[in-house]
Amino acid sequence: MKFTIKISLCLLIMLSIACDSDLLKSSYKELGTFDTKLEAQNKAITHILSQYGSLPQNEYYKVIYSFRDADPGDFSRNSMWYHKASNELAIEVDIHSGMACQWKQVSKTVLQQAAMSKKSLNKVDSLSRPNQELGRCL
Repeated sequence: MKFTIKISLCLLIMLSIACDSDLLKSSYKELGTFDTKLEAQNKAITHILSQYGSLPQNEYYKVIYSFRDADPGDFSRNSMWYHKASNELAIEVDIHSGMACQWKQVSKTVLQQAAMSKKSLNKVDSLSRPNQELGRCL
């Protein structure tokens, strides 16, 4: 009886540790659903800027958002990544597939100017160094 209780207790502890693991938590901050991709990207830039002081230094901060496609019943999900230490901004068009578009030299000042613009990623693109063709991201 004591042996069964000890095994059950060990399994319970292991399960609770595993459930609290970062591997099981989403590494993305959910921003919600927007009417357009432009609106979603503007919100993502604004959110990243609002969190700037508490962003991690050595890893990407990721926000995920949905927006309506041309067909009103369809939605797309993209994410925006920002790396504070290296001043890099990226877009992921297929969640968990990695960066599709990336910009370097995206400082806090660039983010601030982008947040004031109605087309935030176009502003980022004009003030930083793009690293790809932009068709899928802008």
